Amino acid sequence: MAVSRLMAMAMFAAALCACGGRVFMTPDTGAAQTLAIRDALAAASHGLLMPSESDRPFEPVLWAKAAAGFDANALRARLRLPASAPIEDLTLDDFFAKIAKAQPWHDAQQQADVPRFTALRDTLRQRMQDVRVYRVGAIELHVYIVGRSGDDIVGLTTVLIET
Repeated sequence: MAVSRLMAMAMFAAALCACGGRVFMTPDTGAAQTLAIRDALAAASHGLLMPSESDRPFEPVLWAKAAAGFDANALRARLRLPASAPIEDLTLDDFFAKIAKAQPWHDAQQQADVPRFTALRDTLRQRMQDVRVYRVGAIELHVYIVGRSGDDIVGLTTVLIET
């Protein structure tokens, strides 16, 4: 029994190192449906970078048993932010308006990414309920694109730099 526990701890440590030490999932992993949604979002966002002053990837987020009353204040509490921390609440369409539609100022890579961002937006809309986008902070904004799957909150997070 001790060997299997040590093996499990070693596997967790390896996974933790592989993801840069970031763990966005609570110990209760939730229903298979929620995990399937998380995996679908990870696949849809794989290789996409959120355009800003420092293009950053998307990472999946899953908070088990967190859906009841989830809003900006619940996010603030989950992230242990002070009441003064700025959180902007956006719709999915508002967030994707400039990246999921061709713009005259897009460079070649941004033009090529438009269909992928459109597909990502559509995947988010189709796979979750009550999808919201929360932009947390100023200058270095942590973005949470989250929605409900049963009792769980699932989605993606990324970072934007806006000076």
